[in-house]
Amino acid sequence: MQGVGDRSAVSDAELDAYLLLIKQPDQGRAFLQIMRSSERTPVKQALYRAVVGGGPCPVQAIWGADDPAMTPAVYGEKARAAAGLAEIGTVPGKHFPQEDQAPAIACKVAAQALRLAPPHPLPRRSSS
Repeated sequence: MQGVGDRSAVSDAELDAYLLLIKQPDQGRAFLQIMRSSERTPVKQALYRAVVGGGPCPVQAIWGADDPAMTPAVYGEKARAAAGLAEIGTVPGKHFPQEDQAPAIACKVAAQALRLAPPHPLPRRSSS
């Protein structure tokens, strides 16, 4: 799988499942239909920007540092700008970092959650 940076992190069973979904029983026609249905219209782009920018939930862009198909310098930068972020978070990996870098992604999500969490007051000690 060319989009995975650390092939050892993805089992053969997972790869076989992807192949089955992509190639069987229609030789990939359904997969191609999904890929072709990705809309790049101005209306769809406006929807994407509205979802990631200015909403009530925190947002971050996490990108595979070595993605050959959608490079961080081009597509990661577009995501960063659309979300109004100061930077793009990267993890080691290629086009499918969630497959082999899930722990690294989880760390970035947790770090953001911890930064945004309200401070918890220390419990008071009884004066007895």
